[in-house]
Amino acid sequence: MALIAVHLQSLIIIIFLISTCFQIYFMYRNKNSWPFVAQNMFAHRYKGPIQRIFIVLLDNYGHETTILPSRVIPVAFFRAQRMVLEVFTNQFGAYDRNEYANEILQNLNNKPWSRFDEIDPSIQPKKGRRFIGLQVQVCTLELMKEGLMKIESAIMDRNVIYEYIQDHTFEQIK
Repeated sequence: MALIAVHLQSLIIIIFLISTCFQIYFMYRNKNSWPFVAQNMFAHRYKGPIQRIFIVLLDNYGHETTILPSRVIPVAFFRAQRMVLEVFTNQFGAYDRNEYANEILQNLNNKPWSRFDEIDPSIQPKKGRRFIGLQVQVCTLELMKEGLMKIESAIMDRNVIYEYIQDHTFEQIK
């Protein structure tokens, strides 16, 4: 009986290792091959630069912070890009965009949220500061640099598609 358990355990480990090898092989070949790789989410290779939406927040001391949209709206990170693009393009009126931008800034300053499941935590202003403006930018990234360095170093080109600044006078840094 003990011998059968040892052989069964060895067989399970071998099957696991073979399955892992298949997954790695199909990932590098960029192939969909169920049950080893069920979709291309993790098996897709980009060639050349890509475009992504970024948010640049401005605080009351004039400092800018570049972040992904998932840090400014409490939705799943994979939905945030598309939502920001939908709201801050010409599909909504200027009044609606400004109201939404103002609400984003109010929530970031007064009602931060924490991480939950696929929702990233909100960015919070540094102590004694608050966010007073935002820009929505379409940025061209060199993907090979993204993740290895800061976001700013991966950005090759920036195009501002929306900008909002609350009525505010900048404070002096103490």
